[in-house]
Amino acid sequence: MYEGVGAYHSPKELATDLLGALLLSPQKVDGNLRTLGLPDQHALVAASLLVSLQVPTFFVARSLLEAVAQTQPPEPVAWKDMHLPFEAVAFVFPRGALKHTTEGECGFLWYSRLRGGTIYRHPLIPRRTFEIEEDKIFFRAGLDGSLGSLMQGLTESVTPTIQAVDLSGSGTRYRGVTTELLNQDDEAILQSAISLSLGVLLVMLERPQIIAFGGFTGKRTKGGGEFWTPNIIGRTYRPAGHPGEGGGVSPRMYWRRGHWRAQAWGERYSLRKVIWIEPSLVAAESDSEQSGRGA
Repeated sequence: MYEGVGAYHSPKELATDLLGALLLSPQKVDGNLRTLGLPDQHALVAASLLVSLQVPTFFVARSLLEAVAQTQPPEPVAWKDMHLPFEAVAFVFPRGALKHTTEGECGFLWYSRLRGGTIYRHPLIPRRTFEIEEDKIFFRAGLDGSLGSLMQGLTESVTPTIQAVDLSGSGTRYRGVTTELLNQDDEAILQSAISLSLGVLLVMLERPQIIAFGGFTGKRTKGGGEFWTPNIIGRTYRPAGHPGEGGGVSPRMYWRRGHWRAQAWGERYSLRKVIWIEPSLVAAESDSEQSGRGA
């Protein structure tokens, strides 16, 4: 149980989603994933990897999420070779951050990067192991309005890159563990969740100090449950020009968008690292200032 996360979606939504994926007809699984339908295969193996890593979970602060949303997405990122903090991780979003037009909010997104030829083990049924044929990455976003999930998978044979703002026409998409196709509204919120999460990952890599790690508080419930402080990305982050807590944003303020820049470094500047040029809030000129300048 986490303390101080009332402004976020409940991690119980994430736990419910993972449990549902792991309990997909386990009696049918004999080590050959072909005994399950394709959506079940993907959900089961991706969830197994995340749980085997003890579900590293990060709550993303609203101020940082807003700044990432105001940053021009990077060039296509080669997901297969990209350095990631975790091979699988879950992000929990603030309430009100991502809204589906008809099915409530997107409360979380998790991904798993699977490697072809690797043996993955079911965390609840250890004797069950699975092997996939090629590298894959899966993103799964949860909707609280329908208690369903939207999932997208990419394989190297389909596309070697992830375009942060447009994944249309590539990979496999489905709702939950069905083969139902995503509608236009589903596509929009899934793409937004993936784009924001990719931006947060880049921030984690470029500025690891922005992560506040939590831990066990030492308190337990009578039933043995543990209280933890959460891992929060951007807890104290404020973009340049931000008026501060409680100050509000003036109607005359606007965002100057940020972007990602590949900066040369190393011997003879032969290497490249991605630098975050942050967005900032800028105060627009008043009517009198504009008229005075025109005079």
